Amino acid sequence: MKHGKATGPDNISVELILIEALEDFGIGKVRHLLNKIYDTGQVPTNLSKDQVEDPLDDHGMIAQQLEQLSTIGRCEYEKTCSLLVQLFDESAQRYQERISSGPSAELAIEEGRLTWLVYIIGSVIGGRVSFASTDEHDAMDGELVCRVLQLMNLTDSRLAQVGCEKLDLAILSFFEQFRKIYVGDQVQKTSKVYRRLSEVLGLSDESMVLSVFIGKIITNLKFWGRSEQIISKTLQLLSDLSVGYSSVRKLVKLDAVQFLLNNHTSEHFPFLGINNGAGGGPGDMRCRTTFYTALGRLLLVDLGEDEERFYRFMMPLTSHFETVGGLLANSNVSVNMEDAKRSLIGLARDLRGITFAFSNKTSYMMLFDWFYPSYTPVLQRAVELWFHDPTVTTPILKLFTELAQNRSQRLQFDVSSPNGILLFREISKMICCYGSRILTIGDIPKDRIYPMKYPFFKLNFLFFTFHICIN
Repeated sequence: MKHGKATGPDNISVELILIEALEDFGIGKVRHLLNKIYDTGQVPTNLSKDQVEDPLDDHGMIAQQLEQLSTIGRCEYEKTCSLLVQLFDESAQRYQERISSGPSAELAIEEGRLTWLVYIIGSVIGGRVSFASTDEHDAMDGELVCRVLQLMNLTDSRLAQVGCEKLDLAILSFFEQFRKIYVGDQVQKTSKVYRRLSEVLGLSDESMVLSVFIGKIITNLKFWGRSEQIISKTLQLLSDLSVGYSSVRKLVKLDAVQFLLNNHTSEHFPFLGINNGAGGGPGDMRCRTTFYTALGRLLLVDLGEDEERFYRFMMPLTSHFETVGGLLANSNVSVNMEDAKRSLIGLARDLRGITFAFSNKTSYMMLFDWFYPSYTPVLQRAVELWFHDPTVTTPILKLFTELAQNRSQRLQFDVSSPNGILLFREISKMICCYGSRILTIGDIPKDRIYPMKYPFFKLNFLFFTFHICIN
């Protein structure tokens, strides 16, 4: 043993020897699990027959099962893949037959089987290890990917009438695993998985595969506005795609991405509305920050100093700020105050996402010139009215905290520029506005101390850091 690592003959690690020894066990376990799914529509669990909980609702259990399968499933991968293809094709055929009969228990069972199979396919693809993979394995991955994408096309075509939330969550899990392995700067584009995608679906390169990703993202944002889980995971997928250096440059060339950048309104994407009904609470709008962070990154790729394009992108937010500002300026209007409150929460979250994404000095200054002095008074007025409500104050304070973040030295203003002083003054106003009013509340219940005080303390500490950073 050297350096705590056991080795065998010719310095072959014990881990590799164990993997070889596990091959027979691996395919046996996968076969047992998949046969159980095939027979019952459920992964084997410790649930008793008297319990009616759906295992697909237990995301912790799903993750645990898939983590094991991602490694075991790659042992004797030819047999694993063959079994998955067989079960998937049989279940998909029955699913298509039962769709025409309308909703039924049998259709729900097939949806459950397909849901598990899609999760497992994503898992075994995600278990690919570059040094242990072959062209044949990549071609097998291609077979599995083609089947999931064909199933997705079928389920998406029915979303206007009916959808299966659990199956769509499984498809999103599959997309995430596929993205990690086959989409990105380090992926060999000559991989046989792309060759198979080209032969079956006509997806001949990464740009065309990315268009499928974006198409699914837009479809989910349009039809699943009331499902917080699907919206959240869909936006996380969009955010992950917007990070890669080469992939993001391919993304911005897609018409679907330009559609996103030019039409980010509740008319096209209901989850952006103030009454989308995803759960009834303001907290449901947290995912909007993720959405606008991704859009901000995509916009930034070719933005440069194009102010006209920036203001065109900001038009929906400008319109909402003008509307809410008019309501808050009229102290006699009380009928639509709840709508105004929800609009402000959404705007603060949207703007925070854009501010986070605009990490260079040029884009940050365009954003600041748009924001000040037109709309800072609107947010200050909101804090004056609802200082006692953390659902309003927390997003606003977090926005001002983000404005004070010196990402990539974006706060290094020119000596002749007054913007550093102006930003300093606006943050000071917000601190004084909220701080003076929070002191009037008196005793705060223990369960409300964190949301009412922590964001304020964080803003104060960053404010002092900001004071040191500016010229």
